[in-house]
Amino acid sequence: IVNAQTTNVHLKDGTAIKINSSSVSNTKFINDSEESKAIIQYYNGETATYTKDEFDYIDFCTNTEVKVKEHEALIALYNSTNGDKWTYNDNWGSDKPLNEWYGITVDENGHISQLNLMNNNLSGSLPQNIGDLLYLNALFLGNNHLTGSIPSSINNLASLQTLNLRVNNWSGSMEAIGGLTNLKRLFIDYCQLSDFPEWVRNLQNLSSLSLDGNKIKGKIPEWLGEL
Repeated sequence: IVNAQTTNVHLKDGTAIKINSSSVSNTKFINDSEESKAIIQYYNGETATYTKDEFDYIDFCTNTEVKVKEHEALIALYNSTNGDKWTYNDNWGSDKPLNEWYGITVDENGHISQLNLMNNNLSGSLPQNIGDLLYLNALFLGNNHLTGSIPSSINNLASLQTLNLRVNNWSGSMEAIGGLTNLKRLFIDYCQLSDFPEWVRNLQNLSSLSLDGNKIKGKIPEWLGEL
């Protein structure tokens, strides 16, 4: 049994299956004369089994490696959103613990659990590696000047329950948010939307949705009642 965080299972057919590290408890390898296989065990009790005929190799990401990627994601966010012009950027980029960086909350294991940069003069676009903040459960980026699309990597944030992107200048697609199936609260008011976002239909755990201040026309879709 390997008590490490699985990140990718590479199959022999050339495909790679992304497994969010925050959801995997351990991976068990069984190697005997009859059958060799890898069993990925999730914290929710589910398992995924791959035989030796299916998988080629598996990437692991240790706790230390996860923290390095979290740190790199924060620096990328700072650089891509003009961090030197933020209203508050106390300790960002310094050697001080991350919980002393402005707007950051960490959990008991030192992973970033919340990032609150609301009303902080962020501009520019979000970096692709924002998806490396794997333990994030709340992300507040509202009331800034952010543009562009929501990076596809945001789908990696399987623990995310609250996402606040309100009052920004998003000019690209927000469809990637539709992959956040555990999301409970979504604030995308005043985000230049002209159509009711169809991808909201995928957010089956959603309990709060804010869409005011947009330019949406037409009827409220019937499937909204399925959420």
